[in-house]
Formats: sequence, C-alpha cells, structure tokens
Amino acid sequence: MPVKNPVKYSASEQKVLCLLKTKPQTSTAICRQFYSPTSPPFYGQQIIVSLLSSLMRKAKINREKKFKILKTKRMGPKPISYWYGK
Repeated sequence: MPVKNPVKYSASEQKVLCLLKTKPQTSTAICRQFYSPTSPPFYGQQIIVSLLSSLMRKAKINREKKFKILKTKRMGPKPISYWYGK
C-alpha cells in the first residue's frame, strides 16, 4: 500500500543513491566520490554515514519497492560497505 504523504529525499541523498547504483562501496569511497573534486571535510565520513542512515530510514517509511539500501555490520575501525538492492 503506497504512503499518502511520502517523505522526500534531499539532493544529497539523491546524489548518494546515484553513487550506490554502480557497485557496492565503502563509506570512505562514497565520501571521496561525494566531495570530489575537492577533499572531504574532516568529519566527512561521519556525515556520509548519517546521510545513508537517513536515506535508509526514509526508504523504509516510504515503503520503497524500487530499491533498498543494504549495509554490512559495523566491525570496529573497518569502514561499512553499502550497496543498492531490490
């Protein structure tokens, strides 16, 4: 059943979604691509991780059937991998 008032995705969330459609990537790689051609800010990776969490939460609220963002579990200092699923 479609949601009556879907939550809209921000421009940043749409950009990250386009980056994920190509192949599975780590949060570090997504951060570098998102902020290219300039270098990412000091806390850029944390910003990207929270942006991806927000995107996953909005997709769940909207009951998206076109896509699903999947991720690996957090494993200490290793970056989290994200990918586009259906």
